[in-house]
Amino acid sequence: MNGPTQQTVGFQVSGKVDGPWITMSHPIGTDRTVWGPQIATLERDFRVLAYDTRGHGQGPAPTDGDFDDLARDVLSLWDQLGIRQSHFAGLSLGGCIGVALAAIAPTRVTSLTVACSRIMVDQAASQMWEQRAALVQTQGMAPIIDATLERWFTPQAIAAARPEIAPTRRMLEHTSPQGYAAASRALAKGQSIERLQALSVPVQYILGIADKGVPADEIRRYHAATPGATLVEIDGPHLLHVEQPAAFWDAVCGFARQHPR
Repeated sequence: MNGPTQQTVGFQVSGKVDGPWITMSHPIGTDRTVWGPQIATLERDFRVLAYDTRGHGQGPAPTDGDFDDLARDVLSLWDQLGIRQSHFAGLSLGGCIGVALAAIAPTRVTSLTVACSRIMVDQAASQMWEQRAALVQTQGMAPIIDATLERWFTPQAIAAARPEIAPTRRMLEHTSPQGYAAASRALAKGQSIERLQALSVPVQYILGIADKGVPADEIRRYHAATPGATLVEIDGPHLLHVEQPAAFWDAVCGFARQHPR
């Protein structure tokens, strides 16, 4: 039985009242609404928590921190809601947060899905995120929006003006530059291969073969480094849940179902 959606500042809860929890964590520059109506796919079997990362949407005020700090934000929200344990699925920035969460609180994470996330960064990637942080802090979000959309969607989707693109643009436009910059600096720090090697929760990686933001081979490397991890390859771009919703949600739901609480 599904209950009414509970919406409050920074998060919403929906779906099956007595179902296992699953927490959805969004990409940088977006908010919890990025999942769109397709989140109903989860709501049939799960109690769904979609939340806003600090500095995004209606989330907590932006402050600098690393991924462990962003993971502690999740733990605080879980404690507030009485969530003892939850599946966790994150895309891009959200997947990086999930890795940190599984590393610092493995007993709280039932399973982890990491989609299209750059976990480890080399010097070039770190410098890119630092430069992007400086740019938005001095000029606002406008200079990065078109290039971001081109990385996130296929050229065909942009040419067809798919209806999901306009709300994604609005999310980017309304993201706090300070919040985006703080998340960019966290991404610039990255996380280590040793952290992946030490993960003890069930982990699934999802990659987009046409992802311009995170190379497929990079995610294959994470998969190889993570004990017992599963890898799903989908022929789509960075925002897989938009252009390949069936394959994306099948992977997220299927993996969580394989690992009941």
